[in-house]
Amino acid sequence: MLRSQENLILENLYYDIIEEGRKERYLELFKDPYFDETQMPRAKRIIQYTIDHLKNPNAIVWILKYYRNNMLESPEEDARIYMRTKAMIETLSHYENLGIREIDTFNWPKNATYNEIIDHFDALEKKWLGDRKEWIDITDELRNGSIENILDVGNGFAWYNLDRRYCNAEGDAMGHCGNSGSPSSNDTVLSLRKTQKRGNRVFARPSLTFIYDTSNGALGEMKGRANEKPKAVYHPYIVKLLMHKLDGSEFMIKRIRGGGYKPENNFQLSDLSPDLKRQLYDARPDLKSLKDIRADLNDDAAFFKVIESRLSETFPDQNVDVVVVRGVPRVHFHNVWSDWNSLFLNIRVPKTLEQYEEYVEGMPFDYNSDYIDEDEMYRVFDRAMNNDSIVYRRVIEHIRETYNELFNIEDHTLSDVFEMLKDSDDEIVDTTRDAVRVGQESGSYDQMVEYFKDGITDLTLYLMDSHFSAHPYFEDSDNWMTSPISVTMPFDEIMIVNANLPIDVFEDVNKVDGDMSVPYYGFDKYDRDAALDYFKSNLNI
Repeated sequence: MLRSQENLILENLYYDIIEEGRKERYLELFKDPYFDETQMPRAKRIIQYTIDHLKNPNAIVWILKYYRNNMLESPEEDARIYMRTKAMIETLSHYENLGIREIDTFNWPKNATYNEIIDHFDALEKKWLGDRKEWIDITDELRNGSIENILDVGNGFAWYNLDRRYCNAEGDAMGHCGNSGSPSSNDTVLSLRKTQKRGNRVFARPSLTFIYDTSNGALGEMKGRANEKPKAVYHPYIVKLLMHKLDGSEFMIKRIRGGGYKPENNFQLSDLSPDLKRQLYDARPDLKSLKDIRADLNDDAAFFKVIESRLSETFPDQNVDVVVVRGVPRVHFHNVWSDWNSLFLNIRVPKTLEQYEEYVEGMPFDYNSDYIDEDEMYRVFDRAMNNDSIVYRRVIEHIRETYNELFNIEDHTLSDVFEMLKDSDDEIVDTTRDAVRVGQESGSYDQMVEYFKDGITDLTLYLMDSHFSAHPYFEDSDNWMTSPISVTMPFDEIMIVNANLPIDVFEDVNKVDGDMSVPYYGFDKYDRDAALDYFKSNLNI
């Protein structure tokens, strides 16, 4: 029995409306005088993460206040506090969704520490685990078709599709939340169960709980009892599920994504014995681990295509490719941020980089505008007279009309001519002075821009609690002001996680390395071409 598309749309719309109202209410905890605009993007993300994972309003307020107060106390550790709070939310979600009455009605005292609360919840969970009933009466569900036996795997075991996003009965029997923590609208629970008849009733004892994404065929959480890693005795049944075909044509399980509470306890292909792994890979080479594929193909173009394909599945909105830079493969994620401003909204940049923001947007910046080199003024004049015949004629005509009786230009060098114009406070000299100033400003601005661009592209962003690093770069360096910011990641780091990165990986920047500073003598680059162009364009004689 499948849920209709119309029901799913209405359900998602309902949740969207409720969620927006909740977010606005919780934002009040962070607005002035608490957080400034630079801290709000991350606050909004922690609010979203909290309401995605927790249902109890008292728990939500408690954890958001915890985050806010720690941020106010130690703003320089914002990324670490953000990551730690996310981990705390995931743990609280686990306890909240066990369905234990004492946890559901917990008072959430203001002065209790997080560790005290977890110790209390842990004791309640242990008691609950001892009291739970492992066998479930599924007679009525089998009769009305609300659950489906999708695959008999032998020894009395079968995989069942419970056709629901979460299942409290499954959670009670297994000692976990039954996916009630933060289910997606596309989730359904798959349960490996052993059945037995008792009179005219059918009872089932769950042994494994897997979460299946019906939209893309991916397996998410894959746990045993009490959120432990599935035992080896169940591995043959898992392999049979991975090899199961729908209607005898296509595989039901398209890929393994993982994630969820205690992701380290999920089933992984590396858990399989060599014989089971060989059996699976013979039938499903598409599930072969990147480590094993690399051993077969080495770092050649075919292997890079596998990486690109798997990352594109994880990041469907990203353009991902693998390139070799100086013999070392790197993974490129294109257009991660729309421009450098959006990059700044997602990470806390070093202060020495942040100070350049207003400058590249056209605000005044520091350079020595008081000192004008008179020798450079003459060089502007000299270049214009020697390289532009129109300027030469105009200057000569101006001198003859203005100074002919006092100064015979044919008897003097250009240096003499310029000295005479200086002595006379001629407007030509004023224009050369302004031209030099423009050359200083233009050159200094260009120099500052280069420092700014280098500062961004020299950053190292540490993602997901420092497990991965990324390096930003401008996708279009010629139009860098509006260019999307892309990132490269070390190839070997991608290999560690088998390309199963979370969707929001680039939002979880918890540390930034890289710095830059103003040159010791300030911005002092000089642009002679800009000075010359200004002189020729503004010579009003």
